Amino acid sequence: MKPTITWLLVANGTEAKIFENTGPNKGLTPLTDQGRQREALKTSEIVANDRGRTFTSAGDGRSAMEQQTDPDDVEHEKFSREVADHLNRAAQENKFDRLIIAAPPKSLGEMRQHFNKHLEQKLEDDVPKDLTNIPTADLPDYFKNMVVF
Repeated sequence: MKPTITWLLVANGTEAKIFENTGPNKGLTPLTDQGRQREALKTSEIVANDRGRTFTSAGDGRSAMEQQTDPDDVEHEKFSREVADHLNRAAQENKFDRLIIAAPPKSLGEMRQHFNKHLEQKLEDDVPKDLTNIPTADLPDYFKNMVVF
């Protein structure tokens, strides 16, 4: 009988780690080639220095334009889309049977927007929490009701 392969994704807006469990008493295996990390950029590295100027609504004055979106949010959304794309491909290639995700609610929501039907079918549960700084040996405690390690 083929073992059930469970992937655990531990992610936030800048880092994603994937671990694999192949059944009871098998523990967690980090899939190092599957990890993703976005280099933390300073806002000044993301946006141009000059946002432009616009005329005021009354008179001849001009003022600097306000930034419309937070550049860090844009980078987090881009990273979430990249992680979702990676998971989508892996789901289509049947690299895992089920997926459990631990990520802050905002990152989880951003990723879910990009999940395809194959991935949606394999998504079993989620933990709305950032566990990226938890040592690998301690991760099973957070998933004990979902996976038999």
